[in-house]
Amino acid sequence: MTVMFYLSHVVHVDPDWNTVIVWGDFLPGLYGLLFMYIRLATGSLLLPIILHGWINVVGYLI
Repeated sequence: MTVMFYLSHVVHVDPDWNTVIVWGDFLPGLYGLLFMYIRLATGSLLLPIILHGWINVVGYLI
C-alpha cells in the first residue's frame, strides 16, 4: 500500500499529456509509511485521512 500511495503522488501528467515521474520526491513514501503505521496502530482510517488533509493544507500555506 505504501508503494501505491507513493506512486499515486509522484506520477504526474504535464499539459501535453506526457507522464512525468518525480523520483526524487521521497516525502510521499515516508508519509505513506507513517499513515500505514497509524492505520495499523489505531485500526481506523480516520486519523490518517485527517493527517493527510492537514499536510495538504500546510503545503498550500507554505
